[in-house]
Amino acid sequence: MERYYPANICRLKYVVSALITMALLAIAYMTMILSLNAQGFIQHQHKVHYGEKHDHPFHYPWFAMLADEGAIFDSKSTFCCYIPGVLHVALVIFMISLYRKLAEILTEWEIDHENQLNYNNSMIMKRFCFEATDCYLVLLFLAFYEQDVIKVRSELVSVFHVDTFRRILLEGITPYIMQKTGWKESGASKKNDEKAQRKRSPLLEDVNKEQYEQFDDYIEKFVQLGYITLFASAYPLAPFVALIANLVETCLDMFKITVVTMRPRCIPTNKYFIVDSKGEHDLKAGSGWVVVFIVFGIERLILVLGILLNLAIPDVPEEIIIKEKRKRYIDFRMQQDLRATNN
Repeated sequence: MERYYPANICRLKYVVSALITMALLAIAYMTMILSLNAQGFIQHQHKVHYGEKHDHPFHYPWFAMLADEGAIFDSKSTFCCYIPGVLHVALVIFMISLYRKLAEILTEWEIDHENQLNYNNSMIMKRFCFEATDCYLVLLFLAFYEQDVIKVRSELVSVFHVDTFRRILLEGITPYIMQKTGWKESGASKKNDEKAQRKRSPLLEDVNKEQYEQFDDYIEKFVQLGYITLFASAYPLAPFVALIANLVETCLDMFKITVVTMRPRCIPTNKYFIVDSKGEHDLKAGSGWVVVFIVFGIERLILVLGILLNLAIPDVPEEIIIKEKRKRYIDFRMQQDLRATNN
């Protein structure tokens, strides 16, 4: 029996999820304000319209004094001035990872979704709104409220570079090192499982790996595109840095997909389960070519069948094509008659 939620309860759950998301965004906004104070970007006197100066509503002296000359985050120092920005980016990454888990809980709590597509859409909407807002909030504040291109450039350099190195380090180099050194398994357990590993088939090993999350890569590329296009005038070198980083990350993602995580499923690979529906993947010696021939033979047969069906069944019925041609012909004759009448 399927559970039914009245419409008012569903709306109430959506409102609660939105309020929780807005509360976390408010926390992200306050951390951004404190970080800008610690960097010396927010001064006590704020210039508003027509050159008038008033007290800045977001100025906090206890944090702003950390950016004074000789303080821990000296804004005139060569290296210390970047520490608050790096800490802010690290906090943004932490909040995004925290909200990622919270979004799953909220989506499960909201309503029993009818299918996987509705569940994915709800999850994508939450994560996209939160992560994009959290990443662009500080830059939009400096660009439209402070209206200072130099501050936007300084913050963009910090945010963009830290996020780029974070992706390369945590999503590429770290899994590579862990895979090569075998940190995920202790030495004793590896010795005890050597015989079991030899008998275990590659398919079973792939099933035990972590699932590859495609949406993480999509949202990262979207945020990177926003950095490049929305604030291109502030940091013209960003597209070149992004190009080099994407080339490196492509190589690391290929290693991660093929070795570290479970390979993403696609339609051509599912044909193996048609052949071996029992789940027994141990093949006898010398029989591998038979399985490969059957599997890829079925694949080619399905492809040929799809092409034949596409050729046999047109996208637009012939009657519709004839009526469209007749309509265009009538319009053409009417235009000619009107021109002849006017002449």
